[in-house]
Amino acid sequence: MKTSSSTPSTKQAAKTEASGAGVALSAAEVIALLTRRYKPKQHRLAWDDARPFVMEAVTTTALASNRDASKLMRIAAPYVMWCVEEHGLELRAELIFAPTLIDRYCTTKFTREGTGGSYRSVLLAISASVLPNSRPKMTAMHKRKIQAPYTAAEMKAHTLWAAGQKTALSRHRCMLLVAFTVGAGLQPGELSTLRRTDVTIDDDGVLVRVRGRNERSVPMLREWEEWATRLVDGYPDAELLWGGPRAPSGKNMVSDFMYRTMGVVPVLTRLRATWITTHLGMGTSIKELLRAGGMAQFENLNQYLAYVESAPIAEYRAMLRGDERP
Repeated sequence: MKTSSSTPSTKQAAKTEASGAGVALSAAEVIALLTRRYKPKQHRLAWDDARPFVMEAVTTTALASNRDASKLMRIAAPYVMWCVEEHGLELRAELIFAPTLIDRYCTTKFTREGTGGSYRSVLLAISASVLPNSRPKMTAMHKRKIQAPYTAAEMKAHTLWAAGQKTALSRHRCMLLVAFTVGAGLQPGELSTLRRTDVTIDDDGVLVRVRGRNERSVPMLREWEEWATRLVDGYPDAELLWGGPRAPSGKNMVSDFMYRTMGVVPVLTRLRATWITTHLGMGTSIKELLRAGGMAQFENLNQYLAYVESAPIAEYRAMLRGDERP
């Protein structure tokens, strides 16, 4: 059988034979073998109904492009289950693989722009394969309009949301999320490795040590120091502040937890935007804000500044003249 070498699935076809028969499998059969055993970590009860739909979309895309079938399945399956379980959509390609829905999923489910952009690229490739007449032009995720920071009234509501959860663990986690995101600018994923020993409380306030790829130390905003102190007071040094001795698994552990909480859940990106605009309003140096935020560059700075009030004329003149600030 002559096969094309352009797709990852067909590259393996020449090496794959039916057990004991010595018969080479077709490219579609190879893809089926690669994807048939996949099981999602969540929504397993509904997976049996969705599996043929997802496999058909993955097979169509893998045969039409130079993409790995296993990777397509790992990305497509959770997305389809999100559409079905959380939004009640029927298993119809024109509904599930609508580019606007894909864009919404990748924007809301992932806390890192790079991760959301990578998933969106794969899902849009599937959409282009199963819906060849739907190819809208998409704006790069890092060039998007930022989500607005929260107002003081909205933050008051979020503090009540955090403190009003039913269980002690849920209250602890919600308070931790709000205090360390709005108070110290941590990304949600950075909460998973935070320990009691990473939080220093002294006469100069609260200093948070962030571990991982963007390791840094962040002074917490004064208004959130009381919450931070309450959260770590008496907490075991060896345990993670999120709860337990080991870091939780899964990239979306914070969003998955928030989905199960009571009340109106705050948007993670808006919490961090609130921290950024608070510092811009205080006049924090851009260089030091980049340092504290673990950022290499300041994307969409002009959009954040739109939420910061301009200084009164007297203060404006004094700042630019070089006078000492009060």
